[in-house]
Amino acid sequence: MSTLVLFDLDKTILIASPFNHHAFNESISSVYGIHADIRDVPHNGMTDEQIIIATALHYGVPKRVVSRKLDSCKEYMVRYYKQRITPGDISALVGVRELLDALKQRQFTLGLVTGNLEEVAFVKLEILGLDGFFTGGAFGSDDPDRANLIMLAQKRLGKHEQTIYVGDSKRDMQAAKRANVVAFGVASGQTTQDQLMRAGADHAFSSLENTDAILRVIATFSR
Repeated sequence: MSTLVLFDLDKTILIASPFNHHAFNESISSVYGIHADIRDVPHNGMTDEQIIIATALHYGVPKRVVSRKLDSCKEYMVRYYKQRITPGDISALVGVRELLDALKQRQFTLGLVTGNLEEVAFVKLEILGLDGFFTGGAFGSDDPDRANLIMLAQKRLGKHEQTIYVGDSKRDMQAAKRANVVAFGVASGQTTQDQLMRAGADHAFSSLENTDAILRVIATFSR
């Protein structure tokens, strides 16, 4: 059976905090003329665009101004990442490289479904040397709705008999269910295995460290 495995990025494949926070805060504050801190807004599982909008609205920016300046804010953030991020600002989670390599060797198609803006996503992956594992996907710059992103990635990456989405948040699991794909949760972010299961995960891992165990679970959904 041909299987497409789609991965979320932040807290699933890699960790880029606190740089992510600095990038958002600097971009939103500069473009909208406010002193923003995204930690004031619950944003786990949101796309980059949703985080920008929610934060600006939280600080009282009128909705019409948020919309009018949204593209400028996204462009500012892309420049911020390209100009300022360093290898010391980002790290791959334990086991990720080994898992991606094992999946690639077994002819799985690997893609991304992330709320990151596309250029931001690949800046992060290139620093870690992980960009070569992925043939494409869908990004927060394509659509604010993660379920739509999953379906867009499926369309872009070609027909497969099975699709699995791996993510770390309740929103990831809920989006996978709405897109009618298999949902794998990983408790490497702010959400526990139990919370991921209650949100709709078909299986939840504590981490992506045990490649053999993950491959065995994937095999049960790929028959």
